[in-house]
Amino acid sequence: MVSDWKEATINDVHTMTSKANLSRRFSNVIIGLHSAAAFTYGIGVLVSNPEDHETDAIETPVREFTLKMQLPFECNESPFYELVMCLEFLHQLASSAVTGILNSLIITLVLHISGQIDIMRQGFLQISSKNHAPLAAIKVLINRHQRIIDLSDNIEDLFSNIALLQFIWNTLVICCIGFLIVISKSISDAAYECLWYDLTPSECRTLMFLMLRSQKRLTITAGKITDLSLEGFTTTINTTKDISTLIKSVNYYIAITLEAFIFCYAGEFLSSKSKSIGDAVYEMLWYNMPSNDSRILLFMMLRCQKRLTITAGKVIDLTLDGFASVRHYVL
Repeated sequence: MVSDWKEATINDVHTMTSKANLSRRFSNVIIGLHSAAAFTYGIGVLVSNPEDHETDAIETPVREFTLKMQLPFECNESPFYELVMCLEFLHQLASSAVTGILNSLIITLVLHISGQIDIMRQGFLQISSKNHAPLAAIKVLINRHQRIIDLSDNIEDLFSNIALLQFIWNTLVICCIGFLIVISKSISDAAYECLWYDLTPSECRTLMFLMLRSQKRLTITAGKITDLSLEGFTTTINTTKDISTLIKSVNYYIAITLEAFIFCYAGEFLSSKSKSIGDAVYEMLWYNMPSNDSRILLFMMLRCQKRLTITAGKVIDLTLDGFASVRHYVL
């Protein structure tokens, strides 16, 4: 990127500056949204109803924290509670900002590549409008194309493992939730399928309590606030009675969904832009060039058929089709 800015002409600087301004706007929105998610989550904890808090063995209210943890000292009383809450809030805010910066980085890099591709297309149009010595200009464009490919490969190496970790983590969470639900339901079924009719009445009553307890499903919650399930997701979106839950959850869901969308959109945008290079080569007046020069363009068109993309661990391409398919199966 530094070499591209150093070697840019006046016309190139205009294109690159517009892409840089666009990436700055996207970065501000992404980082602001991630920070707002952490901020509203902390506010939601503070505005929750204190009457709903549990009490410990000595009737001391167990006050809620933004992060569930066990500390080696009594932290429910002032000023320790306020100090721990401030530290947790700063930790969440910093983590959200770092995540937003990471997502903004991929947008910035992809938009920079987009600017370089637009400059290449302008170069092909300039060659088409001239009738003298296009070979030197073609060599410059080929070198620029190779730099674009190298930068795209570096982006792939940097974000491929990050996207794969997100994919694996989300898959494991979904599998664990499904496993817990299935196992918890099977406890009641197993109690009913045993030979309870051969037992004494007192023993049967014991099994009845076990079956009643099994009706309360085992699940995983988001900070003991809402169940991590499709039902919990739709309930959170549709419910308007529990304001604190909405405050804590809505921005969180938006930020998580936006994070997956950013990676998929970046891969889709990069693929479509790389394909446009081959279209620009074909649309130039190659048929008016010498045969030796036109053969050089043929190799460039063949290389453009291999699209630039971003993958999740080099397993699946991150595209809008993949994002839509995942959301379709989830919903």
